[in-house]
Amino acid sequence: MQINIITVPTLPLNSKRDKSESEVTSKRLKLGAFDPSDIIFDGVLAIIYILLNLIHNYKSYTMKKYILLIAILFASCTAPNQEPKTAGYFIQDEEESYMIGSDETTDFVKKWAQSHNERDMESILSMEKPDIHIELPDGTVIDGQDEHSKVLESFFANNVTWEPYWILPYTSVKAQKTWVIAGFRLRSSVNGEENVIFHMGDIQIEDGLISRIYVYENQRPNSNN
Repeated sequence: MQINIITVPTLPLNSKRDKSESEVTSKRLKLGAFDPSDIIFDGVLAIIYILLNLIHNYKSYTMKKYILLIAILFASCTAPNQEPKTAGYFIQDEEESYMIGSDETTDFVKKWAQSHNERDMESILSMEKPDIHIELPDGTVIDGQDEHSKVLESFFANNVTWEPYWILPYTSVKAQKTWVIAGFRLRSSVNGEENVIFHMGDIQIEDGLISRIYVYENQRPNSNN
């Protein structure tokens, strides 16, 4: 039986690369960033490096294919499983946390605001649930699309325009609810006098439709608008 001796090229122990890796490892440990998964990850990379060198030196084409397959399998296991970053606090459930949502939700809210400016009642209501619940800054509570359409008609009569100036979609991780917090600049004209009010809305979206809105208000003197 013939035994093939495979020579794997290695770097000198005192090479610049060894020194660099040693310094990085030392700094990582000094900073307290020790994580066993880092060591596993580095170890797998080292194995892949050895396998690739075997491929380079082995003469048998069949063996090269097997070694390459093993290297690919190792590589598929190297990506660390990172949990999405969450943050936040909810007094009713201290275990709840939140993460940034999708820009599809951002575009949805922008379209909803634009429908207000176009006075497109049908489009607005089509983006809301039939039993939509809205709480306004003055204590007014709106329940259902019929009540909302009446309030919108009064807004339209005063030539109110909605200008969103910031929108942040977010998702509650535990409850799996989609929310949007957004700021709107509302401009209106009453008896020829322009008025500007800043609204912040906490908007819940369920099944692709707006289900709840909580509105907060900041009205500034006209000179500061």
